Amino acid sequence: MAPGGQEQVVGSQSGPQAAAGVDRIEVGAGSAPASWAGRIRRVATSRPAIGMFLAIALGFGCYAVARDWSSIRAGLDRLTPTELAAGLGCVVLALTAGLMQWRAVLTDLGSPLPLRTAGRVFFLGQLGKYLPGSVWAALGQMELGKAHDVPRRRSAAAYAVTMLTTLIAAVVVAAVLLPFVEPGQLHTYVWVLLAVPVGLVALLPPVLRPLLAAVFKLLRQPPPEHPVTGKGTALAFGWAVVGWLCYGLQIWVLTSALGAPSGRGFTASVGGFALAWSVGFLVLFAPAGAGAREATLVVLLTAVLPADTALLAALVSRLLMTAADLLTAGLALAATRRSR
Repeated sequence: MAPGGQEQVVGSQSGPQAAAGVDRIEVGAGSAPASWAGRIRRVATSRPAIGMFLAIALGFGCYAVARDWSSIRAGLDRLTPTELAAGLGCVVLALTAGLMQWRAVLTDLGSPLPLRTAGRVFFLGQLGKYLPGSVWAALGQMELGKAHDVPRRRSAAAYAVTMLTTLIAAVVVAAVLLPFVEPGQLHTYVWVLLAVPVGLVALLPPVLRPLLAAVFKLLRQPPPEHPVTGKGTALAFGWAVVGWLCYGLQIWVLTSALGAPSGRGFTASVGGFALAWSVGFLVLFAPAGAGAREATLVVLLTAVLPADTALLAALVSRLLMTAADLLTAGLALAATRRSR
């Protein structure tokens, strides 16, 4: 080690290496951990590693569909190609709203990205949600964003704020619409109604900033350099509401085709899907909320459909959402290659 505990820099600090931002590595006892950490990080962010991550995520996603294929096939037989295409289009619009929501948060935190670049990071990274656990989508976006000069802690903060605004928007949409499905059963949704003011207060910057700081302190990481603002959070919340309306329209297309009444079917579909996603999100071990989301959605849709038909709608929705994830990820890759 250098005298007095000073760190030495390997190589010259001039020339291309300095321009590339060569890390300062301490020589001696501390050099091995830094060296190994650098190697692991380079391997994790390499193209083969990212390709393996995507392949594994897609495998889990396809497995979730294949597991219930016989029931999904029964639902497909009762729907026309036009109805399926309309449902798929609604999901693609919802995912696009999700992209705009995440991009608005990232811009608010100080890392604006071009739309094409943001699409690549967002759509490819979110395939990690199909892996067991709830961290892979965040890790995927962090590593993909790093390639575009987005600090990892900023990506982590953007993911956290995006998920929070998404969850609170889902609760708000469910609280507004579900009481109209069966007014006599309003007591069933009291807990949803009570959660709305708590969630909205949590989005206020004076409350949200300490929450983020506490999360980063728990992770023993420095908080993001730029604090969230009210404007950025409000914009993200607005895009989240648009996303839930589009997701709900997908369910409404399916339930209407399967015989649900249009009026009550709309409120049950939009509000029901938003609440079902919230339940699936809170079940941390289920990839993309698989199982928990469908079970909750079926219960809520039985207000307008028989239970077996509601199950068909939920399973076909799972297929459409997986297909939309693959489609948007493929389009993001194709757009990146064309730009290169």
